[in-house]
Amino acid sequence: MPVVGKSLPRKDALDKIKGLAKYIDDYNFSDILYITTVRSPVAYGRLKGVIKSAAEKMPGVAGIITADQIPGKNAVPLVFEDEPFLAQDFVRFHGEPVALVVAESYEEALAAAAMVKLDIEPLKPILGIRESIADGAPKIYGTDNVFSRYNVEKGNAEEAMKSAKHVFEKEYETPYQEHAYLETNGVIAVPGIEGTMTVYGTMQCPFYVHDAVAQAIGLERNQVRITQTTTGGGFGGKEDFPSVVAGQAAIVAQLFNRPAKLIYKREEDIIASSKRHPGLIKMKVGTDDNGKITAALIDYYVDGGAYSTLTPIVLWRGTVHALGPYECDHIHIRSWGVATNKV
Repeated sequence: MPVVGKSLPRKDALDKIKGLAKYIDDYNFSDILYITTVRSPVAYGRLKGVIKSAAEKMPGVAGIITADQIPGKNAVPLVFEDEPFLAQDFVRFHGEPVALVVAESYEEALAAAAMVKLDIEPLKPILGIRESIADGAPKIYGTDNVFSRYNVEKGNAEEAMKSAKHVFEKEYETPYQEHAYLETNGVIAVPGIEGTMTVYGTMQCPFYVHDAVAQAIGLERNQVRITQTTTGGGFGGKEDFPSVVAGQAAIVAQLFNRPAKLIYKREEDIIASSKRHPGLIKMKVGTDDNGKITAALIDYYVDGGAYSTLTPIVLWRGTVHALGPYECDHIHIRSWGVATNKV
């Protein structure tokens, strides 16, 4: 092959080192609207109302959008469709988006957002895996707080454990991890002729975004175009979440028939965006006298937050890799992705 053994130039290297690469905040369109988000101040609660009359009178405000104004379906299409673009009836994590403030400038949108009042009846939240799986835990998702579960067996681990020369048991916990990409989440939605929509943005999974935008504004897939701009880092943090941001911007662009820009500041990005799943791993391992693993029983939990997002996929990867690189003929792995009132 002509490329084997050769050092190939990186396609975007020159533009980046010369400062010519265009990131989403470098894009501008005439007659553009700016969006900021009003978010829940509580982790869990009943949403009784959004009081926006004072904010609507603020200078430069074009409108304030709530869930009842969404032209399409208020559900982000990922593995499941349990997450809304804007909260409706309940808020399920601190920072959940409730309303979009739309204005002629970002500063005017921000000033108006401070005037929006939320009527929320706080409820007791679940803030960790152990709380979610405890006997008698409040049910915040389904009948058992479980998004997804798997059971993987090879051989007969329970029987093999009985004959193991040595048995070790331990629990491990892993925390949240912020992805900390240099460029925050951001999109620009631009309405086109005959009701079409184009969305430009920083993302890792443009086909996820394509589905989300079409669903949010009620268009067919062939009426929506997604352009992934130069992406300033992602590390997994821009797989699912850009679907939310893009859907929200597209809602505004369609309702006002004007380009709409939604760019997060760093604090907002950390509050609102997906995180690496916290985990709880309970392991019981049997070995022979030489230290070779002969049996493994593993219970594995991940904190999926308030909505399932990509939890079923992450959980499966963690399940099948739970014993790492070790060879073992007798393994039993059970795993659960559980709901909490966190992002």
